[in-house]
Amino acid sequence: MSYFSALASSALNRGPNGEIIFFPWGCYGEGYIVPTETHAEAIRCFLRLYFKFALPSILAVIPLTGPAVARQIEACALLAALLTLAYWSEARKLVTGLPVSHTRYTLHARYRTAASQLPFTVLVPTLLFGAALLTNAVYLLVRDPSRWLIVMIIAPIATSFMVSATYMLRAKLWPAPGGRDLAARE
Repeated sequence: MSYFSALASSALNRGPNGEIIFFPWGCYGEGYIVPTETHAEAIRCFLRLYFKFALPSILAVIPLTGPAVARQIEACALLAALLTLAYWSEARKLVTGLPVSHTRYTLHARYRTAASQLPFTVLVPTLLFGAALLTNAVYLLVRDPSRWLIVMIIAPIATSFMVSATYMLRAKLWPAPGGRDLAARE
């Protein structure tokens, strides 16, 4: 399974009764019961296309904006906002009319689902990339303390790469026995 397919599939899960539930905002929002496999495949297709376009676009905008770091950050933030708005608009169309699920999706379940679908050849480089990014940020701060703002932006991003990759590697190597991924709301 490709990286983008794994990202797309992790937004759709089976509920306690076997129904397909779409969580457009992951563990941070409501889930919607998808009535048919055809509708679920349409959602997966949208998500794959979105991720294949959105993630590389944000990376591609960096060299296009020139060497000024502040300008790069502004361009990435603007593009991320536009892409989020586009995602929200399309996700809203996909869930219109679908019943809301009384099942919640935990962050733990999100990582376990992703870990089961992503190979080590993706998780290990993600961990190493986060470590390299954080190391470069610290080096930049030590070398030029006036660049503290860029370090304050890069450090949490690098740390999130490392924490999520570490958590998924842990879930992949030592899966929790009988753990519940989805739980009914109380």
